[in-house]
Amino acid sequence: MSITTDRADKGLGRPVEELSDAELELQGKQSHDTRNWVFLHGTAEQFANHTRRMLALEQEYLRRHPKRTWQGHDPVPPDRATGDPVTALLAAVDAAGGRVHKLELHQIARECQVPREVLASLYGERGYLDADRADRVLTPAGREVARGNRDAGQGGSGPHSVPDLTWVYDPQPRWDADRERIVGYAPDGVFDIAPTTGDTALTGQWWRAEDDNGVVGYGWMDSAWGDAEILLAVEPHRQAHGIGGFILDHLESEAAARGVNYVYNTVRGDRGHRAKVSAWLIGRGYVADEAGETLRKRVGGRVIRDPDHPLYAPVFDDAVDRGPGAEEEGGYVDPEFQRY
Repeated sequence: MSITTDRADKGLGRPVEELSDAELELQGKQSHDTRNWVFLHGTAEQFANHTRRMLALEQEYLRRHPKRTWQGHDPVPPDRATGDPVTALLAAVDAAGGRVHKLELHQIARECQVPREVLASLYGERGYLDADRADRVLTPAGREVARGNRDAGQGGSGPHSVPDLTWVYDPQPRWDADRERIVGYAPDGVFDIAPTTGDTALTGQWWRAEDDNGVVGYGWMDSAWGDAEILLAVEPHRQAHGIGGFILDHLESEAAARGVNYVYNTVRGDRGHRAKVSAWLIGRGYVADEAGETLRKRVGGRVIRDPDHPLYAPVFDDAVDRGPGAEEEGGYVDPEFQRY
């Protein structure tokens, strides 16, 4: 008499080419989940055999599913290479029926250039994705974002949702009612430069974002030694409507036009605010320092020379004014690789 059992190690030892898709995925997951245990408790020979089997399973999986990989290195698809990374990721999940395997989601994240921290924030913080065992499921809020209604979410702005705004430079910034209404209501510590009395002259360079109803946000920049600190504030009831992204894009362009190499933002405020802002900046190409408090992005080389827009005309002589890392001999040295 024979007894048939559906064992977890069914098919173990058979050539990987003979395994079904379900067996291949099961053994691949088991091999990854048990790798550290074998390393700690097994012999050297057992670990070597385990590694060879795991790699064979992974290579066969890659052969069968080139778009659903553990360690894929496929180039970024053209339709995912531009635009807002989070929106592109959610749109890809939506196109797959709103449900993908977790391994496929990580591959999509790599293709869309969504960092791990931002991907993790799409679950609890923003509520765009849910986990259902090994699958990742698009929520109604995530579907709204994927289909172009970015205002339904809480986590940033996409180019399709940016309202009709005007970018205005303020040559003589002073504290006024509009700044009190917008900057004054920013979380504690975000705008430490805010004065306590009215009509006070302000330091740094200021711009404002306006719509048909008036001022809806401010951008601030202070340049020193080739880098520029940037801050921005959006009218409280207009947040998550694309205004912040509009201001950030223009601040980066203003910095590049002035010969600045890097822009950075020191994230202040309470823990929840810092986590949300950090995830938003990382999603827009910023890199956090070791402490996770200051995020930087290189904007050098993005100078826009448009005679119809004098604000974007370079104010520095590129041949003379150079920031940190631009040495007299040897050319430019990226300060990211120079740790002191």
